[in-house]
Amino acid sequence: MAFGPRYWRQRKSFFSRLTFKVLTCFFLLFPLHFFQVFLLGAEVTTLENGLTLIIDKNEINNLTALCLLASGGRLTEPPGKEGLGYLVLRLGLDPPDSGYLREFMKTGAETRVSSRGDFLLISVECPSAQFEPTLRLIHRTLSRPIFSGIRISSLKQIMKNSQKKETDDVDSLAEASLLAAFFGPKGYGASSFGTEASVEAIKGEDVSAYYRRHFVGSNLILSVVSDLEPEKIKSVIKATFGGWTKGETITPPLPEIQLPENKEINLEKEATTAYLAVAFPLPPLTQDNFVLAHILEQSLGGGPEAKVWPLRWREKLAYEVGSKAILMKSGGCLFIYLKTLSTKLSLAKEKLQEMIEAIAQNGLTPEEVEIGREAYRFSVYKSQEMKKPRAEALALYSGFGWGIDFENFILNKIDNLGWEEISAFISTVVDLKRAVFLTIGPKGVAN
Repeated sequence: MAFGPRYWRQRKSFFSRLTFKVLTCFFLLFPLHFFQVFLLGAEVTTLENGLTLIIDKNEINNLTALCLLASGGRLTEPPGKEGLGYLVLRLGLDPPDSGYLREFMKTGAETRVSSRGDFLLISVECPSAQFEPTLRLIHRTLSRPIFSGIRISSLKQIMKNSQKKETDDVDSLAEASLLAAFFGPKGYGASSFGTEASVEAIKGEDVSAYYRRHFVGSNLILSVVSDLEPEKIKSVIKATFGGWTKGETITPPLPEIQLPENKEINLEKEATTAYLAVAFPLPPLTQDNFVLAHILEQSLGGGPEAKVWPLRWREKLAYEVGSKAILMKSGGCLFIYLKTLSTKLSLAKEKLQEMIEAIAQNGLTPEEVEIGREAYRFSVYKSQEMKKPRAEALALYSGFGWGIDFENFILNKIDNLGWEEISAFISTVVDLKRAVFLTIGPKGVAN
C-alpha cells in the first residue's frame, strides 16, 4: 500500500505532538515531586515600618535567594531624567571601599539590579551559611548610600556604555523600540539606562529625592526563598530593614497606550542578518490577562510546535523565531519575531504577514492553544525549581497586588480556561489595525 505526502505530514505531526506531550508530562511530574517534598509554603509578614516580608521555606539546596522590590520603577522618573531609577539602584549597591568589596566577595553572593516599568528590583543569591553577612553588607550600603559627585559621574559613564550595548544588541534594541512605539520616550517606553542627554541632566538632588521617596518601608517588598528557618530570617530582616523609615507606598497614575502614526519602524544596522517583528499592545493587566498573555505567547512562538516555527523548520526563512510578552500594569506588548539572512528578509516578511493575517481572521486552533497551555504550565513549574526566579516572582505577584497564592490561581486558570475566553483574548490582541512592524537590518534592506 502506498502512502502519499499528506499521510507522512500527518504522521510526522502526530508523533511530534506525542513526543511533546510525553516530555511535558515527564517534566511536569518531576517538579511536582519537588513541590511536595521541598516547598513547604510561603508566609507573609508586615513589619512595623510597613515593609512586606515574604519567606518561602525551600530545602531543595543550601542556597538563599532574596528579591527587594520598590514600587515606582521607570514610571516615576521625572521627564527628561530617564535612567534615574537605575542610577539610584547602582549607587545603593556601590561598594564604599576596597575592604567592603573584599568582605562581599567572601560571601560568594551574586547580585543583579533592574529598573522595570512599575518596579525597581534588587536580586541576590548566596550560600545560606552566608545569608546574614550578605544581607548586612547590602543593608550597609543601601541604607547609607554615598551620593558623591565622583560616584555619580562614574556610574553615569557606565550607563552610557550600557546604552551603546543596548543599541548594539538586536534583541534589546527591538524591545526598547517597540515599547517606545506604544508608550513614547518616557516611563514605560524609556530605556532603563536613559539616553545620553537624560543621564547628563540628572543632578545630585534628583538622586537623593528619588532615593528618599522610593526606599521606605511601606514602598518595599522583600521576598526570601531559603532552606533556613523562617524565624532566623525574620530576626535578621528586622535587625536591618526593620529600622527604615515607614514613608508611603507609591502609586503613580498609569499611562495609556498610544498607537503610533507610523506603524512601520525601520532601523538600519550594519550586518548580514536582519530582524523582523510584529507587535501588538496588551490590555491593562489583570490576573486573567496575565495568564492569557503567557498562554498566547507560548502558542505563537514558545517552542518547535508553536505557530510561527514552521517559518524556521519548514520554510527555512529564519534561523531563530520566537515570541515575547512584556507585561506591565497598564498593559505592555506582545511581539512575534524572527531573525534571518538579509537576502531572505523580503520573503520572510511576506510569509510572516500572511500568518498574522490568518491569525487575526481565524484565531488559533484548539491544538495550538493546547500547546501553549501545556508549555506555560511547564514553565511555571520549572521556574519554581530555581530559588532566584521564585523570589522574584513572589515579590512581583505581591507588587501587582495579587499575593503569594497567585501561583495557585495560574495553575487553576490553565486547567479551567474556556475556549471562548482564550478566543476572545486572541481576537482582541491580534488586531492588525493596532499592529506595529519592526525591521532591523542593513541599509536599503530595512527599508
